[in-house]
Order: sequence, then C-alpha cells, then structure tokens
Amino acid sequence: MALQPDLIPVEYCDGLMDLMDRIPPFDYETAERIFQEESGKKLLDVFERVETTQLATASIGQVYVAYLNGRKVAIKLQRPEAESLVTSDVRVSSFLVRIIKTLSVKPLYWMLEPLSEFIRWSREELDFQYEGRYT
Repeated sequence: MALQPDLIPVEYCDGLMDLMDRIPPFDYETAERIFQEESGKKLLDVFERVETTQLATASIGQVYVAYLNGRKVAIKLQRPEAESLVTSDVRVSSFLVRIIKTLSVKPLYWMLEPLSEFIRWSREELDFQYEGRYT
C-alpha cells in the first residue's frame, strides 16, 4: 500500500514507506550463512573485505559494504523469512483477484489493477537478479 498513492492519501503512503525500512537488522553471522547458502562460497572467499555492520536494512533485504578488486561494492542479501512472507501475501492477493473475477463483484473491480500490480511487484522484489539487471 505504501506504493499506491492512487488508492490512499500520500501522507499514509509516506508513513507506510517509513515502516518498510524500520526493520531490525539480522546479524553478520546470518549474512555470512545466507551468502554461503545462496552462492556456495564464503563472503571472504569472494570479497577482499566486508564491513560487518549493515549499511541498510529493509523489509526484504539487508545491504553490506564490501570491497572487490579494490572497488567499494554493495552486497544485498534477502532476509531469511522474506520469500515465505511475500509468497503468502501474493497467494492472498491472487485469491482475492480470482474471487472478484469469478463472482463478478463489480463494486470491487477497482481493486483488480492494484492487486495485480502488487503481485507483479512482489515477485520482482524477491528476484535480486532482476533488480541487478534493472540497475
């Protein structure tokens, strides 16, 4: 809803956006474990140095500063629970879309586009490779 100023007042969107990045960080040991599970390598096998304090934390991921070939880079890691939480939200949204369409609930047709956009956006947010290509 934070990204839906067409549906709710901008002030509410701003308040909801603030909640997206006020998430307690996970510890560096968890970051090391996530990186190794995803890449099959240890952080320090890939990077010359990794700062152990996160640069940023948000609802889906967390960012660390590292150095690769002498250059400062960012490492973005997905929170361990992010995929299951987002997948659950997508399932509920998809179910609502199906119900509205199947039962032809015309007064709720206005919800179809925002819900469909949320579903698409959520899937893209979980795909950090998509984000890398987009960047």
